[in-house]
Amino acid sequence: MKKVKRILLMAISTAMIITFFLPLVMTVICSFMNSAELAVVFGDEHPFRWIPYQVSVSGYFQVLFANETYLATFWNSMLIAIASVALQVLSSLIVGYTLVRGKFRGRTALFYLYMIVMLIPFQVTLLPTYILAKDTGIYNTWLALVLPGGFAALGVFLMRQFILSFPDDILEAAKLDTDSNLRIIFEIVAPNVKGGLIAVAVLAFAENWNMIEQPLILLENEWLYPLALKLHELPESQYAVRFAGSVLYMLPSILLFFLFENELVDGAKHMKL
Repeated sequence: MKKVKRILLMAISTAMIITFFLPLVMTVICSFMNSAELAVVFGDEHPFRWIPYQVSVSGYFQVLFANETYLATFWNSMLIAIASVALQVLSSLIVGYTLVRGKFRGRTALFYLYMIVMLIPFQVTLLPTYILAKDTGIYNTWLALVLPGGFAALGVFLMRQFILSFPDDILEAAKLDTDSNLRIIFEIVAPNVKGGLIAVAVLAFAENWNMIEQPLILLENEWLYPLALKLHELPESQYAVRFAGSVLYMLPSILLFFLFENELVDGAKHMKL
């Protein structure tokens, strides 16, 4: 019976992996075909071709050197994501420490509030965010995206879990040297929870890199748009350009995942996933 369960679990896992990675692999393969070959590949009478007849990087050259909009929005996305990551790492570290070591009434209730916020779809808060952005004068600026992205509840929850496992005796010893909680946070806690900080940074980058609805609602000028909103404007008839643009769009998040895979696994353990 155990063997049957093991085989069934392996089969389900394999099917899920194939389902997830197959479109990604197909996108990468297609990005190295020219548009003429892709037109044949996606014809009704032709099966998918896993190996290009002739490897071509023309799509990448056209995206990188002949499409100013793509590069401009790529850097828009990068600036928005990096600013949001920096703010979220900072806020998560400070708030996470406060929720663990702070001595004030309502600390537990505040933590549960963060938990509730995590469960609320962000689409529910888009209208209030739009109203606040209008009232505070940050509508149609990157701040309207960076500020909500920089205070996401998931980062706080993850950092709290890391700091909970931090030895109390080290923190007590640190308090003998200084009364400044900020010094303790940045000089003692931060260097010892690097894994948590990296996990928060990677997750925050992926979340803010892939945002679509938020900039669509909170930005008016198209030159401020991130890349996710401009991918559809790549020429429809130039298949190679569209696939190359999609691969370049996925590349930053994929690279971060593989570079910091261990930290993400460690973060999942601290979240009891």
